[in-house]
Amino acid sequence: MIDHISINVSNPEASKAFYAAALEPLGYHIVMEHGPAVGMGAPLPNAPEDAPIPPDLWIVPAESPEASMMLDMEVR
Repeated sequence: MIDHISINVSNPEASKAFYAAALEPLGYHIVMEHGPAVGMGAPLPNAPEDAPIPPDLWIVPAESPEASMMLDMEVR
């Protein structure tokens, strides 16, 4: 099972706006921010309305000139 995906970006503010708009139709929104890193998530199926939404997509500043992606898997 996929736990979360991190996308390294060169422009965190522009990327935050892009992904927020692109993923909004899927119910995703920003649920956590740690400095320039942004965690996005969508409500879990069958979860109570007031349940916290875990971030499963992270947008983080690139640490190198090459943008990359990290996929973190969790065995359940």
